[in-house]
Formats: sequence, C-alpha cells, structure tokens
Amino acid sequence: RSTLVRSSAASDVYKRQGLKEPREKLVATMKAHVVYHATHARRVRVVNNELTNLEEPHKSVVLQLRRDYVARWMAGVNEGDFHAENLKIACWALIDMGIGVAQWFSPDGDLTAEELGEMYGQFALRHLT
Repeated sequence: RSTLVRSSAASDVYKRQGLKEPREKLVATMKAHVVYHATHARRVRVVNNELTNLEEPHKSVVLQLRRDYVARWMAGVNEGDFHAENLKIACWALIDMGIGVAQWFSPDGDLTAEELGEMYGQFALRHLT
C-alpha cells in the first residue's frame, strides 16, 4: 500500500512545480512515474507480483488505490487537447510503460532515471497527440 501511495504522490509533482499547461503536466507526471519505478524497482516488483496474494481488506485497499491512480491520470489527460481511441486504456498503457521500467532499469546504464523519465514523458505526449 505505501508503495502505491508514494507512487501516487510522485505523480502530483506538477502541482509542486506549479505547472498549469496540460502538456507540461503530462510530461512531469510521466517523468515522476518512471523515476519512481526506476529508483524503487525492487519494491515495485514485489507489490506488482504479490498483489494477487494479498488478503482482504488489504487487497481491496490496494486495488482502490490503483483505480484512484488511473482516475487521476485520466483527469489530467482530459484537461488537455489529447486524443485517444479509449482514454482509460491509453492511461493504463502509459502507466504500464512506467511500471515496466522496474523490470530492466539499471542505474549503471546509459541513462539516468531522470533522463529516462524525460524520454518517457515525450513518449506519452506522442502517444496522446
């Protein structure tokens, strides 16, 4: 649960940065999402792999946090002049892209987590415009 709460808080970075323009907010949200998953990879992998094994009420709490996270992404995307055949699926695709970073990112690689986050932010823009 705390991992999802921290990930959600990271995605609100645009609020802390005072960003108003929807495109900037989308890039900042995607960047924060990717950086979080790159820098907390082990924790993220455990949460995502063990979710089905959680018992109630913990499982319901975590699933609600996930639904809330997707809803916040959808609300942010709804603010801008973005286009997607299916908004919910488009948001899930972006979220999954960021989560996937936890599977392969290495701090010893060619890109820092921040550089990768910026790159993924641009992917998100292209995905929705």
